[in-house]
Amino acid sequence: MCLSWYALGKDDRAYRPLPVDVTLGPDLAKPLRPVWGQVEEYAERLDKLARQQVRVTFGVLPGRKGSALAVEVPLADPGQTVRILLEGKEVRYYLVRDGEPFAADIGEVRVDQGFYLLLAELAARD
Repeated sequence: MCLSWYALGKDDRAYRPLPVDVTLGPDLAKPLRPVWGQVEEYAERLDKLARQQVRVTFGVLPGRKGSALAVEVPLADPGQTVRILLEGKEVRYYLVRDGEPFAADIGEVRVDQGFYLLLAELAARD
């Protein structure tokens, strides 16, 4: 097996080889293994949401049956975020106020659209 890396910079006329070194250490992606299926399944919509909103974070939280991929989007009001939990094929939405999660019945599996539906409901209340 052979692995080669190349770079092509702005002013380069041709690709140039880059050195590759193996670094032994901890598996930093290990916590993501239980939710990797959700990362791949929802990648396009998660990427879109992360590009449209600022300070979107991703993490792994305990779910109902195992680990869940957690998406957190801070809102304008201090202490408020939207949390989206992805577990298997299930997508759950929460409004988190001062650390207290409140479930939202959105029923949308398209993560980005579900987020905006929740925002629309919150805006209608004000």
